[in-house]
Amino acid sequence: MLSLKAPEALQFTDKGRLYYGANQDWFPTNWQRTAGCGPTTCTHLLWYLMRTRSGCRGVCTATGQRRGDVATLMEEIWRFVTPTWMGLHSLRRLRRGVRRFGAAQNVPLRCETLWIPWLRPGRPAAERVRDFIAEALRRDLPVGFLNLSRGALRNLG
Repeated sequence: MLSLKAPEALQFTDKGRLYYGANQDWFPTNWQRTAGCGPTTCTHLLWYLMRTRSGCRGVCTATGQRRGDVATLMEEIWRFVTPTWMGLHSLRRLRRGVRRFGAAQNVPLRCETLWIPWLRPGRPAAERVRDFIAEALRRDLPVGFLNLSRGALRNLG
């Protein structure tokens, strides 16, 4: 079975409560809470790298393992990975934002992505998707999923 080597790196505490991953509801404004799924996902990915890769340690000013530290990173990322009125609807926009964020922190970052088109005929084979995810996990790289269907997942099958 493949998995991240240090899933505990994505655990946070707040007042004795244990959290497994960030929550877009932690953003301070209503708009951020509504549209913040992309920046929150980027927070997960970057937090994991920050906690497991020495070269990524400087990616965030917060260095603890508390909810407030994660919320700080969410706010920092928001400035670079900023949703439009449609949310974060583009892999190109996500990649560019992550690279700009890393450059601002003097930490070179890059995103490896696999585009899965809306229409089935253009989608990669299931094996290609499986191999993409498996290779990332073998390299201990977290995987995010940018979903443009606002939770209506019927079109992803």
